[in-house]
Amino acid sequence: METIEELIEKFKKLADEYANFVEREPKGDSIYMCFGDNNEKQMRLYFAIDGDYSITFEEVTINEWGNTITFPLNYTLKDLEKTYNDAKKKLDEKREIIKEKLEKAKEEIECLKKIIKELEKEIN
Repeated sequence: METIEELIEKFKKLADEYANFVEREPKGDSIYMCFGDNNEKQMRLYFAIDGDYSITFEEVTINEWGNTITFPLNYTLKDLEKTYNDAKKKLDEKREIIKEKLEKAKEEIECLKKIIKELEKEIN
């Protein structure tokens, strides 16, 4: 089992990953997402005008501008690990969806390039 310090560092890195994933937008507004085994947990991402974030994974909040992380006193390492793993899994799933869409788009572009070449041959 990890130490609390290691988990805090992992949560900070995960918050940074989420912030970069959404390109720290929209500023001054919140993004809400569900995560967990049955999407029973809620995540909130908020970005200040300068781009600093406050990201909450269920009840764990990482506040970049305050350089703080907060979580309930009754949370155990097991609770923190579960929340982290669920939030990380959601990000990985989102990245995989984007990767698949990108691959599909590349395939469609290649197909369109072939069609264009065939049409150019017909014209000439």
